[in-house]
Amino acid sequence: MKKKILFVVTYFDCGGINRALQNLLNRIDVNRYDIDIFAMVPDGMFAHLYKNCRVLSRHLLLSALMARYAQQTGVMKVLCLLVKVLNKATKGMFGLRIKQNAAKRLRKFNYHTVVAFSEGAPTAFVSLMQHPNAVAWIHCDYASYKNLSGDIDERALYSLYKHIVCVAE
Repeated sequence: MKKKILFVVTYFDCGGINRALQNLLNRIDVNRYDIDIFAMVPDGMFAHLYKNCRVLSRHLLLSALMARYAQQTGVMKVLCLLVKVLNKATKGMFGLRIKQNAAKRLRKFNYHTVVAFSEGAPTAFVSLMQHPNAVAWIHCDYASYKNLSGDIDERALYSLYKHIVCVAE
Protein backbone atom coordinates (compact mmCIF):
# COMPACT_ATOMS: atom_id res chain seq x y z
CA MET A 1 0.00 0.00 0.00
CA LYS A 2 1.34 3.42 -0.97
CA LYS A 3 2.03 6.00 1.70
CA LYS A 4 0.37 9.35 1.20
CA ILE A 5 2.46 12.50 1.67
CA LEU A 6 1.22 16.08 1.66
CA PHE A 7 3.49 19.04 0.93
CA VAL A 8 2.21 22.48 1.94
CA VAL A 9 3.56 25.64 0.31
CA THR A 10 2.39 29.24 0.45
CA TYR A 11 2.42 30.12 -3.26
CA PHE A 12 3.44 28.73 -6.62
CA ASP A 13 5.23 31.94 -7.59
CA CYS A 14 8.41 31.78 -5.52
CA GLY A 15 11.17 30.20 -7.58
CA GLY A 16 13.54 28.72 -5.03
CA ILE A 17 11.11 26.74 -2.92
CA ASN A 18 9.06 25.59 -5.91
CA ARG A 19 12.17 24.48 -7.79
CA ALA A 20 13.41 22.62 -4.73
CA LEU A 21 10.03 20.89 -4.43
CA GLN A 22 10.09 19.93 -8.11
CA ASN A 23 13.57 18.47 -7.73
CA LEU A 24 12.54 16.52 -4.64
CA LEU A 25 9.38 15.17 -6.29
CA ASN A 26 11.41 14.01 -9.29
CA ARG A 27 13.37 11.76 -6.92
CA ILE A 28 10.45 10.24 -5.03
CA ASP A 29 9.41 6.73 -6.04
CA VAL A 30 5.83 7.09 -7.32
CA ASN A 31 5.32 3.35 -6.92
CA ARG A 32 5.71 3.73 -3.15
CA TYR A 33 4.20 7.16 -2.47
CA ASP A 34 1.16 9.20 -3.46
CA ILE A 35 2.09 12.85 -3.29
CA ASP A 36 -0.32 15.76 -2.87
CA ILE A 37 0.58 19.45 -2.86
CA PHE A 38 -1.54 22.08 -1.15
CA ALA A 39 -0.75 25.70 -1.91
CA MET A 40 -2.32 28.19 0.44
CA VAL A 41 -2.59 30.50 -2.59
CA PRO A 42 -2.50 28.18 -5.63
CA ASP A 43 -1.57 30.87 -8.15
CA GLY A 44 1.71 31.47 -9.89
CA MET A 45 3.85 30.39 -12.77
CA PHE A 46 4.95 27.12 -11.14
CA ALA A 47 1.43 25.74 -10.54
CA HIS A 48 1.37 23.63 -13.71
CA LEU A 49 4.89 22.22 -13.49
CA TYR A 50 4.35 19.45 -10.95
CA LYS A 51 4.39 15.93 -12.33
CA ASN A 52 3.81 12.64 -10.52
CA CYS A 53 1.59 14.27 -7.92
CA ARG A 54 -1.80 15.85 -7.36
CA VAL A 55 -2.17 19.57 -6.77
CA LEU A 56 -5.15 20.01 -4.46
CA SER A 57 -7.87 22.49 -5.23
CA ARG A 58 -7.89 25.89 -3.58
CA HIS A 59 -9.56 26.67 -0.29
CA LEU A 60 -11.20 29.90 -1.40
CA LEU A 61 -11.25 31.76 1.92
CA LEU A 62 -7.70 30.72 2.81
CA SER A 63 -6.52 31.91 -0.60
CA ALA A 64 -8.30 35.24 -0.07
CA LEU A 65 -6.74 35.60 3.38
CA MET A 66 -3.19 34.79 2.27
CA ALA A 67 -3.20 36.38 -1.21
CA ARG A 68 -1.42 39.58 -2.06
CA TYR A 69 -4.29 42.02 -2.54
CA ALA A 70 -2.56 44.07 -5.24
CA GLN A 71 -2.14 40.98 -7.44
CA GLN A 72 -5.81 40.01 -7.37
CA THR A 73 -8.47 40.94 -9.92
CA GLY A 74 -12.25 40.85 -10.20
CA VAL A 75 -14.27 38.90 -7.65
CA MET A 76 -11.14 37.52 -5.99
CA LYS A 77 -9.95 41.07 -5.27
CA VAL A 78 -13.28 41.90 -3.58
CA LEU A 79 -13.24 38.64 -1.60
CA CYS A 80 -9.63 39.25 -0.61
CA LEU A 81 -10.48 42.73 0.68
CA LEU A 82 -13.53 41.47 2.58
CA VAL A 83 -11.65 38.60 4.25
CA LYS A 84 -8.72 40.82 5.22
CA VAL A 85 -11.04 43.49 6.71
CA LEU A 86 -12.98 40.86 8.68
CA ASN A 87 -9.73 39.34 9.92
CA LYS A 88 -8.45 42.72 11.08
CA ALA A 89 -11.80 43.57 12.73
CA THR A 90 -11.73 40.30 14.69
CA LYS A 91 -8.06 40.71 15.66
CA GLY A 92 -7.04 37.67 13.65
CA MET A 93 -9.74 35.29 14.89
CA PHE A 94 -11.51 35.14 11.52
CA GLY A 95 -8.26 34.19 9.81
CA LEU A 96 -7.50 31.58 12.45
CA ARG A 97 -10.92 30.00 11.88
CA ILE A 98 -10.31 29.91 8.14
CA LYS A 99 -6.93 28.20 8.66
CA GLN A 100 -8.41 25.72 11.14
CA ASN A 101 -11.19 24.86 8.69
CA ALA A 102 -8.71 24.28 5.85
CA ALA A 103 -6.48 22.16 8.11
CA LYS A 104 -9.48 20.08 9.20
CA ARG A 105 -10.40 19.40 5.57
CA LEU A 106 -6.88 18.19 4.81
CA ARG A 107 -6.78 15.91 7.87
CA LYS A 108 -9.59 13.85 6.28
CA PHE A 109 -7.17 12.59 3.62
CA ASN A 110 -5.27 10.56 6.26
CA TYR A 111 -1.76 11.39 5.14
CA HIS A 112 1.13 9.34 6.46
CA THR A 113 3.34 12.44 6.50
CA VAL A 114 2.61 16.16 6.19
CA VAL A 115 5.47 18.47 5.20
CA ALA A 116 5.44 22.22 5.76
CA PHE A 117 7.76 22.95 2.86
CA SER A 118 8.94 26.36 4.05
CA GLU A 119 9.28 28.40 7.17
CA GLY A 120 6.57 30.92 8.04
CA ALA A 121 2.97 30.44 6.88
CA PRO A 122 3.17 26.74 5.88
CA THR A 123 4.85 25.86 9.18
CA ALA A 124 2.15 27.65 11.19
CA PHE A 125 -0.60 26.14 9.02
CA VAL A 126 0.61 22.54 9.24
CA SER A 127 0.89 22.89 13.03
CA LEU A 128 -2.90 23.39 13.04
CA MET A 129 -3.31 19.95 11.46
CA GLN A 130 -1.90 18.36 14.63
CA HIS A 131 -0.41 15.58 12.54
CA PRO A 132 1.67 12.98 14.42
CA ASN A 133 4.21 12.74 11.58
CA ALA A 134 4.61 16.41 10.66
CA VAL A 135 7.84 17.65 9.10
CA ALA A 136 9.01 21.27 9.04
CA TRP A 137 11.32 22.05 6.14
CA ILE A 138 13.46 25.17 6.55
CA HIS A 139 15.06 26.53 3.37
CA CYS A 140 16.77 29.59 4.77
CA ASP A 141 19.46 30.54 7.21
CA TYR A 142 17.12 30.50 10.19
CA ALA A 143 19.12 33.01 12.23
CA SER A 144 18.72 35.57 9.43
CA TYR A 145 15.04 34.68 9.05
CA LYS A 146 14.43 35.24 12.77
CA ASN A 147 16.06 38.66 12.56
CA LEU A 148 13.90 39.64 9.56
CA SER A 149 10.69 38.34 11.13
CA GLY A 150 11.04 40.40 14.28
CA ASP A 151 13.09 37.87 16.24
CA ILE A 152 9.97 36.00 17.31
CA ASP A 153 10.33 32.87 19.39
CA GLU A 154 8.97 29.93 17.42
CA ARG A 155 10.19 27.14 19.69
CA ALA A 156 6.63 26.25 20.73
CA LEU A 157 5.59 26.05 17.09
CA TYR A 158 8.51 23.84 16.05
CA SER A 159 8.06 21.62 19.12
CA LEU A 160 4.84 20.37 17.47
CA TYR A 161 6.87 18.77 14.67
CA LYS A 162 8.26 15.25 14.66
CA HIS A 163 11.11 16.20 12.30
CA ILE A 164 12.77 19.44 11.23
CA VAL A 165 14.79 19.45 8.00
CA CYS A 166 17.23 22.35 7.54
CA VAL A 167 18.74 23.06 4.15
CA ALA A 168 21.20 25.62 5.54
CA GLU A 169 23.35 25.25 8.64
